[in-house]
Amino acid sequence: MKNVDASRTGLPSHIEDTVRSLAQLHAEHHQNATRHDRVVEGATAVLAHPWFMIGMGFIAGWVSVSLAAPTCLSIPGLRLAGRDGNSGSTLYGRARSHGAAAR
Repeated sequence: MKNVDASRTGLPSHIEDTVRSLAQLHAEHHQNATRHDRVVEGATAVLAHPWFMIGMGFIAGWVSVSLAAPTCLSIPGLRLAGRDGNSGSTLYGRARSHGAAAR
């Protein structure tokens, strides 16, 4: 913390003393923190960041939609091309026979 002349802050002396004490306590905490404390503090800072939470929500939504899609998007007659280019699998991953001949 920068040393600021007390007469320039315009704050009462008890508030200046409190701010100074908190700054000293904060500095001592960081000075005496173990490596484990620093790692946990850094991980907490990343995990609590709003963009991380938005990203996790997006991923959770994507997974939820992907898991629900086979049941919600059951379109009769929709067939997906297999690996060999033949229309051998359906949306559900197993072949359906239409008529006498199976494809």
